[in-house]
Amino acid sequence: MLLGARTMDDHPAMLLYTSPDGVNDWTLAGSCTTISGEPFGYMWECPNIVTLGGREFFFVCPQGVPSQVTKFQNNFNSGYFPVDGTVIDLLEGDKGLMDAEKPYGCIDENTFVELDYGFDFYAPQVFTDEHGRQILVGWMGLPDIEMQYQVPTYEWLHTLTWLRELSLNDAGIICQWPLPEYDALHGERVEFTPEGAADSCGKLGTSNYDAFCICGATGAKFANGTADVFLEGIEGEGRIMLNADLELVVIGDMLELAFHGIAGGYRTVRRLPLSELSAGKLESLRMVVDTSAVEIYINGGEHTMSTRWWPQEITNLSVTSTFTAAKTYAYEMGRFEFLNVC
Repeated sequence: MLLGARTMDDHPAMLLYTSPDGVNDWTLAGSCTTISGEPFGYMWECPNIVTLGGREFFFVCPQGVPSQVTKFQNNFNSGYFPVDGTVIDLLEGDKGLMDAEKPYGCIDENTFVELDYGFDFYAPQVFTDEHGRQILVGWMGLPDIEMQYQVPTYEWLHTLTWLRELSLNDAGIICQWPLPEYDALHGERVEFTPEGAADSCGKLGTSNYDAFCICGATGAKFANGTADVFLEGIEGEGRIMLNADLELVVIGDMLELAFHGIAGGYRTVRRLPLSELSAGKLESLRMVVDTSAVEIYINGGEHTMSTRWWPQEITNLSVTSTFTAAKTYAYEMGRFEFLNVC
């Protein structure tokens, strides 16, 4: 059993316990914290061990890592440490156990890779399905920032991401991608056109993020407020906007996700440097848009941006884009039907 922990002096740790039957006689068998001895947040939560490409990755959620302009932008974050050997062997290197003055310093915090650069992603859990796929599901929400959720959905604050299959790309980065089973939701394929991007310029207020102008865009509209949007073979700068509420834009060497007006619930912008992408540039996008959630998959899922949103108009979704891309299209979306079985 892996147990997230916090020391009395606010350093993060992970504890390893063993039991002969998984119920009784739990015994401390190891621990870990940073090699440097410096705190990387004050607590590590939600541990997972994930094996991809014959290598193990140690998933944790560090709480309280100081925010930077392009890193650790949320108050709590999620990511992973690549591990040489196995996580269990690493933690079992702790020889002091209960007699040690502090947890075993064996994790290099400089190797940490963030899983998501959006506004709402935390506590992902990974499991292996009957086909051997490593599947992740994340919480689209964050603790301790409830003032950002004074919105029409306040009675039910949070939701879960789509199920995402994990894979390892040639750069050794973990990629996330919606399970192919979701393709069964696809309805009519819709190509973007200039006519579909009408009325795509305006101004909502006085801040930098209240003005929008995407003249020369192509786009499409979706009457039920949901769509699965694909841009492939992207070249250069551009932007894609959902209604007049949420914008994803490439400016120079930065990819920014920015809210306009009240749809963000007091939130403004999240940033992903293009240098964080193994290609060094934006090549493709997939945007799954629901009436209160948006999931963005960048360059085949090498990075993601997950966020809740609350547009004034939850039907007649308008998607407009100025990106130069080899293909720009979307699918109207249906919904799964579930049986209520007692």
